[in-house]
Amino acid sequence: MPTELLTDPGHVRGDLAAMTAHVRTRPIEIAPAVIDAMPKVAGILLLKGKPREQLAAGRLLLAMLEYNRALTPPAAAQPGSTTINVGVQVDNRTDDRRDRTRAIAERVRAARILEQSPG
Repeated sequence: MPTELLTDPGHVRGDLAAMTAHVRTRPIEIAPAVIDAMPKVAGILLLKGKPREQLAAGRLLLAMLEYNRALTPPAAAQPGSTTINVGVQVDNRTDDRRDRTRAIAERVRAARILEQSPG
């Protein structure tokens, strides 16, 4: 049966159903040439076939789309960065300490410069 797919015009819907089942669950083996022709044939039938054939072709194309999406899963979304402070005390005196330290360092520097200058 797998090599005879799409050869008999009277069995187009059944062939499309077999190909859809193959794409969804892989229960039967289908020749690689037929697998390569599936989207093209389904597209033609979707546009020019009888209503029942169009429905079967649409099912096949949707099954192929789902299969392709399953092969390439979407990239995981990057979570936004969140900062959580647990048990941290905010000390507002740190700015004063920096200023005080800077002032002391400037005084020491000025004193050294005065000691080194002649006069």
